[in-house]
Amino acid sequence: MDLDLAPDHVLLRDTIREFMTEEVAPVVDEHEKARRFPTDVVRRIGELGWLGINVPERWGGAGMDTLAYAIAVEEIGRVWGSLALIVAAHTSLGCGPLLIAGTDEQRDRFLPPLASGAMLGAYGLTEPMAGSDAGGTRTTARRDGDDWVIDGQKRFITNAGQAGLYILTARTGSNDDGSARISAFIVPADSPGFSVGRLEEKMGLHASATGELQLDGVRVPGANLL
Repeated sequence: MDLDLAPDHVLLRDTIREFMTEEVAPVVDEHEKARRFPTDVVRRIGELGWLGINVPERWGGAGMDTLAYAIAVEEIGRVWGSLALIVAAHTSLGCGPLLIAGTDEQRDRFLPPLASGAMLGAYGLTEPMAGSDAGGTRTTARRDGDDWVIDGQKRFITNAGQAGLYILTARTGSNDDGSARISAFIVPADSPGFSVGRLEEKMGLHASATGELQLDGVRVPGANLL
């Protein structure tokens, strides 16, 4: 069994390692001490194509595999944990649900800006009373004509206040056995009724934003249901 990396994986690893060591490492401490989100660095890695590594070329990504994505997060994280968390949340939690469950129309609309770094992605599951227990979700979404109206609160959300697009879970009814029917919705950050609450004071990873999301009658089109 050959466990060596393929040439394209080696090139990706070495390129990211050089970039992180030479261009990013010098600014890590100042961002962490100031608890400042690294907007310029995130924009730069988006330009380099590293925010869409596993997104197919059809939607503006690099079209690489999961191993390439893992290598990228590892190389970013060895220099800056906060930045690795930003990238991982964007890629796995922001882009991932669209890749897994999105329609082609949803992917055509939302994946290109995410893959290019023009917009960050985030995912909202955790709530004050629901942790990672999806079945305990209290945020609700109800139909109103052709739209969905979402009410609730999310907590401990990575990239809160920085993402332009959130994939949010909400209860849309009950199953025959009484369990909650949970659905996921694509919610742009500029949706009326959507706001960001407090940002958490953490023991580390200070340059990565973690915070609350408030959903007060947020209205999204029916086409935004994943």
